[in-house]
Amino acid sequence: MRLLDDPNGFLVGAWRQYGDLFRLRIQIMGDVMVVADPQLIREMLVGDQSLFLAGQANQLGEPMVGARSLFLTDGDDHVWQRRLILPPFHARKLQSYVKQIEAISAKNLAALPTGKAVATRPYMQAIAMDVILEIVFGVRGAVADRLREALIAMRGPLGTIIMLPWMRQDFGPGSPWRIFTNRRNRVYELMAEEMAARRKEPDLAERNDTLSMLLLATDEEGRGLSDIDIRDQLLTLVTAGYETTATGLAWAVERLSRNPEVLETARAAALNGDDAYLAACARETLRVRPPLYHIARRLGHDYNIGGYEVPAGLAVMIPILLLHQREDIYDSPLAFRPERFLARVDPLDWLPFGGGPRRCVGAYLAELEMQIALKELLTHYTIHPAGTKDEHMKVFHVTLVPKHGGVAVLERI
Repeated sequence: MRLLDDPNGFLVGAWRQYGDLFRLRIQIMGDVMVVADPQLIREMLVGDQSLFLAGQANQLGEPMVGARSLFLTDGDDHVWQRRLILPPFHARKLQSYVKQIEAISAKNLAALPTGKAVATRPYMQAIAMDVILEIVFGVRGAVADRLREALIAMRGPLGTIIMLPWMRQDFGPGSPWRIFTNRRNRVYELMAEEMAARRKEPDLAERNDTLSMLLLATDEEGRGLSDIDIRDQLLTLVTAGYETTATGLAWAVERLSRNPEVLETARAAALNGDDAYLAACARETLRVRPPLYHIARRLGHDYNIGGYEVPAGLAVMIPILLLHQREDIYDSPLAFRPERFLARVDPLDWLPFGGGPRRCVGAYLAELEMQIALKELLTHYTIHPAGTKDEHMKVFHVTLVPKHGGVAVLERI
């Protein structure tokens, strides 16, 4: 319960008391070994992936993302899927979406109330969902409205309850599992309809949305992804790109509001087209307030970690929160200093999207989205803090969200 209510305080407290290696017992996962040593973390992220199994470690997420999700596969199957899924997310390809993301950001940020404290996260969620619908699913109008409604319903508070294995039982019409599966089936139905319709479109090969590209993707032997493969990958992208990106943007507003010198520099960057500094603001936000507090692996066989013999099957947690607060990696790690990302930072010291061969395929899209939305926000609004205290983190599903929704006071310029 402490981990859910105050993940940073709980993990930092345990780290200070026990050091870089300690064991927790978490009810839904069993015994978990927490590894905060940077060298051991590197070993797990880029080492033998048949030993450090990510898919097996993430099985709790199966109801939300589907059994064929990249999150849940390992070995050759994962490599094959990833090779087919990556092309829509190459940086050069994503640059073609800049104008769309600008328009989406402008539309949703224009609805922000001014002159009073406002929780910004819902507006950032609207941006993230519209990006997913237009760029990932390639839908607009009534189709997008139906899919938006169904996805938001499926990802509501019940998503947290069904993370508990013992709640995955049908106790009757009002039970959380029955309600969740009915909502998920509605999403499945809408996605199946769209895939069937899309396959019949005469311009399918010319479309540049992710869904269309995945429908046509094949390997060297002509094998493509099944509809279930595609469905589960799209739901994975919703999971990875909706809450996390929106939460990152809400945290960026909260952090900027409490760091006036950084805010002024960021506003000047927005007005002068300095995208590098805005990207650095996004990255620094994701360092001090990462969307996820950990990366999970499960050991494929017995292994010695830092002098301890760890049995096969044990869950291993890489605490992103702790790595990002190490003074031997980051100078004054608790300070909000975007300029540190104007120079190169070792990608294995910055893990909001994971690292190594399992790094999130949508990482660049998330960063681009944050950069563009921040530029739009800072160009048209001034930002002031709401109250004197920093917002604390709490866990929603598996995301570290601002406890009060990223509250700030905004004024239209």
